[in-house]
Amino acid sequence: MLRSVVREGDATSHGGEVLAGEESLKILGKRVARIGDPVSCPKCGGNQTIIEGTPGVKCPDDQMVALEGMKTSCGATLIASQALFQVEDGGVSQFIAGYAETNTQTPTVAAAPQATAITENNARPVTPVFTKSCLRSEGCTDAGTNSEPVSNFGQTAFYQAAASVPVSAGGVTASGETGLAVMRFIGGTLASAGRWLVSTSPLGVGVMGILYSPKLNEGESDYLDSRLLETLAKQHGTAPTRVRFRWETDTNTGKLIPRGYHTSPDGGFDQVPVRMMTLNSATGHYEFWQPGENRPTILWTPNEQEFKVPSHTGNEEEPFIPSQITVLPLPDKVGSDIESLPMPEEKGFRDYILVFPADSGIKPIYVMFNTPRNQPGIVTGQGQKIEGNWLSSAGQGMGAPIPSQIADKLRGRTFNRFDDLREAIWQEVANDPEFSKQFKKLNQEDMKNGLSPYPPKSEQVGGRQKYEIHHVKFIKHGGDVYDLDNLRVITPKRHIEIHSNKEGK
Repeated sequence: MLRSVVREGDATSHGGEVLAGEESLKILGKRVARIGDPVSCPKCGGNQTIIEGTPGVKCPDDQMVALEGMKTSCGATLIASQALFQVEDGGVSQFIAGYAETNTQTPTVAAAPQATAITENNARPVTPVFTKSCLRSEGCTDAGTNSEPVSNFGQTAFYQAAASVPVSAGGVTASGETGLAVMRFIGGTLASAGRWLVSTSPLGVGVMGILYSPKLNEGESDYLDSRLLETLAKQHGTAPTRVRFRWETDTNTGKLIPRGYHTSPDGGFDQVPVRMMTLNSATGHYEFWQPGENRPTILWTPNEQEFKVPSHTGNEEEPFIPSQITVLPLPDKVGSDIESLPMPEEKGFRDYILVFPADSGIKPIYVMFNTPRNQPGIVTGQGQKIEGNWLSSAGQGMGAPIPSQIADKLRGRTFNRFDDLREAIWQEVANDPEFSKQFKKLNQEDMKNGLSPYPPKSEQVGGRQKYEIHHVKFIKHGGDVYDLDNLRVITPKRHIEIHSNKEGK
């Protein structure tokens, strides 16, 4: 299929535009867009990056040229504004090929011959990803649909912070700074050099998982290379991956356990924030600052620096790390049988792709942290007195408040995780005669089982078909997880709108 070449200034399906291109290669006076070039995105906020290009055409800097229909890091589609210069999927038009070689003049419409493609292959464009399953052949980065071991994606390592700040023999904190703790290796197959440290702030990291993809930077076009990932990191962009992880509470043991999920573009879960690990020249640490923190979230140092790593973390409850972690399919539709699965905007994964400076020699890694949602808490808050149709405002503003009639039944109760409180909210709504009669019978049955009801179809988006609960003050900004006055019931459509220009929750 012939596709038009994208240029600087061309639009995207999110209402943005291509912001740069190859200076030495122009078509009709405009620079040719390449993989790695920035694009604006009003829908997502800030700038994103072109992550797809055609292998058949490369610019003088060896970057692949972007074509109509290819994607940016936030999933937007590129829209070409010209149709004179086109290439075949995997091939190149005669004019573009010749022009790319000579690269000496800006062509005009009159000088441009009709594009005739020389097809090298008819393979569809491949979306490069951070990692994919080894069961997918070269040229395919589709998400998996069956359960498979995490070893198909890469190597893992898991750590837990000590309960108190470790102290060296000299009486100085092991990190050399206050408010930091050394992380202890508790499982996995990846041996990490150096030492990991974490913040001991309320939003700090208690447990951490790392995934390293050995295929990264081996020159395979299926994988995002370090140079592109560094560009994304500096722009605070996102990158696609075919697996994501989160810490969950095992219902049988009550312990935290890492679980992985296949992620596809259609499901809306495949984009992971990409951030830099920056070198602090004063301490020698590489640091990552999570948004909303006033100190580094995690640090890595290549040297031992006389750290006293405890043989035990000091925590009575350590996570359970299975000998083999299974990556599970993430269903496209959110129904009663998968209600506990995550919603990225609100119940999202707390994960990042971390990129080290190019001169460090360290390859990018995927990390996932535990979230305050998985920590116990006591319910507070008064709620608001509700009369009439409770959820009439769920698609507007910040959503519908928790009724005081429901808050009175929940206040003071302790829950092990936020998901348990969410279930209790809907069960109390189902048990309240005044509120339950506002829902259809199917929704009433779901709520009795602790499941969210369905909003009108016009308020559903893709696989997100249930009412969601939103924290007005984001948890990462200090919002109380269990404060009912900080919670709103909201439709998926409105929830996406609220988060479209904000990062995380």
